[in-house]
Amino acid sequence: LKTVANLYEILYRNDDMSFESLQLLYLTHMQITELESQGKNSEDVIRKHLERAFTCASKATTVSEHKLTHPLLFGWNIQDAPSDNRRILRWFQAELNKDYLNAYRNTPWLQELKQNCHQKLS
Repeated sequence: LKTVANLYEILYRNDDMSFESLQLLYLTHMQITELESQGKNSEDVIRKHLERAFTCASKATTVSEHKLTHPLLFGWNIQDAPSDNRRILRWFQAELNKDYLNAYRNTPWLQELKQNCHQKLS
């Protein structure tokens, strides 16, 4: 999963990708987070991937029609985000309340992520 996320980061510079690709990258980072919480349970890794997932969810709300300029993707057309462009943010908000994050429930960084997500949804 980490390799898939890294490939997306290389291929789609500055998160210049479609809503669907941002959704896939978001889901990948959330899967990494959940697996990490069940394994090594490294707070730094969990925090990094949650923050990255939030970035993907946030950027998905602003995707607009354009053509990609990366040499491997040159000319690919990106469509506007769907009318429900906040659905990934809602998923993220729900995910932050799941049991696998209980150990981090009171950490300042998780509280900040919750607050930022709430603001984006308001």
